Amino acid sequence: MKQELLRDIRKEMRIAAGAQKLYLVTKDRQTKAQVKELRNISERKVKALFSSLHKLNEQLAQREAENSPDAVLETTRDTDVNFPAPEITAPEVQVISDPTIDSSQVSILH
Repeated sequence: MKQELLRDIRKEMRIAAGAQKLYLVTKDRQTKAQVKELRNISERKVKALFSSLHKLNEQLAQREAENSPDAVLETTRDTDVNFPAPEITAPEVQVISDPTIDSSQVSILH
């Protein structure tokens, strides 16, 4: 649902941007009025979609808070959705793949 909203928002933003460019280069009065209306409709759709996305994010955050009230929440900047902070696990192991170094050497990342 969320990905669908984000895809629709991107699509409508591209339509609005294209309509704006077309509006700026159009000389015919009637065509300019039609393009302006198309741009306005697209901008209204973008606002409605952002509103829907915001409501969905609030519902997700509320549901997450209800399901795990003592979890630490981390907010993402691009979508305004709260995700639980990742749990700390064992350190990652990175294999060094330099042909001049013995392949059995392993580095532990902290």
